[in-house]
Parts: sequence; structure tokens; C-alpha cells
Amino acid sequence: HKITKSFQQATLVFSGRVLKTENLPAVQNAAAVMPVERVRYTFAVKRLYKGEQVDSTVVLETPAQSAACGVSFEVGSEHLLYARTASSAPEPKGQPRYTVSLCDRHQTLREVKSSELRQLRQMAYKASGEHRFTWFELGD
Repeated sequence: HKITKSFQQATLVFSGRVLKTENLPAVQNAAAVMPVERVRYTFAVKRLYKGEQVDSTVVLETPAQSAACGVSFEVGSEHLLYARTASSAPEPKGQPRYTVSLCDRHQTLREVKSSELRQLRQMAYKASGEHRFTWFELGD
């Protein structure tokens, strides 16, 4: 049930490889006492399970520190991610900006159980309808 709930709450569910990382300037938000440093990760999408993604890459932002619920990814590593739309403005190309935190479901792709991937494929199939399912298969 955790997988189903995470799938329903996420805006974007995909597996992908980290292409690059970029440190962003600290920003002050209402919930934080101190400005929060953020990191921007660019992922090459391997397989899309949920979301309206038109590009072969996805940009995710997360706090730089785990104490602020940030998640750290290494360039070249592959992950399964359940991301949400960020509240900030879209990327310059008009691509949505997404965020992921320690509270969101995510894991290294090699640690994902085949049963979770099978369940994701089934949920993607039901959510999209048979005529669109191949759209989710973006390649290996």
C-alpha cells in the first residue's frame, strides 16, 4: 500500500541516471529560520511511470542538507524517484521544476524490488490507458 500511496501523491514517478549536479544560492522561505541551500540534479529518464514529461531529462531540486530533508545523489548513479512539482517557477525551457525530499519514496535502482517495478507498470498502464502505455517506455 505504501507504493500505491506514494504513486498517488507524486506528480512524477520515474527511473533515471544522474547526469549533473548544481549548487543553487540559498533562499529564505517562511518555514526556515535560516536560508536553505538547495541542489539541482539533472536526471536522464530511463523509464517514466507517471507524469507529463516531454523531454528525456528531468530537473529535481532538494535541500542541500539532510537535516532540511534533502536527498543526495551521485553523478552516474541510477534511482527510482517519486517526485512532486516544486512551488517555484518552471525551468527557462518551460519544463516543470520538481522536488524530492527524504520524506518522498526514492531508492537506488539496483535496490528496487522487481515486485515494485511490476506494480508501477500496472499502475502506469491503468492510469494512462492501453493506447498510451508505450509512451511511458522511454528506453533503456
